[in-house]
Amino acid sequence: MLKILLPLSQPISTAASLEKMFAQELSVNTLSDTKVFDRTGIEKYSYLPTSEQAEILINGRVPPAKINCVYFHDSADTQPYLNALNSKHIPWKTKPELFNTYRKYYNGFKER
Repeated sequence: MLKILLPLSQPISTAASLEKMFAQELSVNTLSDTKVFDRTGIEKYSYLPTSEQAEILINGRVPPAKINCVYFHDSADTQPYLNALNSKHIPWKTKPELFNTYRKYYNGFKER
């Protein structure tokens, strides 16, 4: 089961909910109010979620055949996983730019 946690840990589990992570505007209910986020400052980065706090958690096992690639920050990070990845024929790459926080793009990010 795929669970997506929007800011402030609001679990969702459908494809439509996943799409909401990238919506132009996102409303999140908190214990005390509703926060509204928008994509100001990150419009051209379609791969970034509307909220920098968004994360995806998977409850259960992902079959190795469903994994297209595993990315690591650098080769030192791969060491504990190389045997498992290679034995299951899972491709991997180092790509440090994927691990930037992208905070500079969220500077224009607005919470209203």
